Amino acid sequence: DVPLVLERLRAQGYPLDLDDVTYYLGRDRITSREDGRGLLPPIRALFSYLQLNAAPLPDYFHLPREHVVEIGRTFMV
Repeated sequence: DVPLVLERLRAQGYPLDLDDVTYYLGRDRITSREDGRGLLPPIRALFSYLQLNAAPLPDYFHLPREHVVEIGRTFMV
């Protein structure tokens, strides 16, 4: 819970303005190759399952969405 940690630091005297914080997060997207080459279907299904069930990073770290910037990249497997 990143905002909670920052709030505790602020309470200890660190000069933090939590309304002026921007959180930068990386986001990976995995897609299938268009040429049909790549991962075997069972492994591709496992990747898809894991990706669908992964919690979004802002939720995992309890970040306010209005303070989040996500930078993404796509992997073709």
